Amino acid sequence: MSIGCSAHAWGALERARIESVSLRDDIDHVRKLADSYRPRLSGADTDFCASIKRRIASYPELLEEGAELFQRVSAKHDALAKIHNEQEKNT
Repeated sequence: MSIGCSAHAWGALERARIESVSLRDDIDHVRKLADSYRPRLSGADTDFCASIKRRIASYPELLEEGAELFQRVSAKHDALAKIHNEQEKNT
């Protein structure tokens, strides 16, 4: 093995060590983040589907309220249109 190849190998080894340290720092950072989120996540609703089911259960009521509102607005619109048409006929 020549000296140039040996120097190249040592350089590659040194770069790998530096990268390894950098990756360990990244892993430690991610572990610390995960640990900081764990208490918040453990307090969260464990049954996500139940939460969604409760929200969806309210949709029929919202649709019914929307339909009632639409009917009231529609009735008022029709009444105003009729009054307007009557006024147009009389002028």
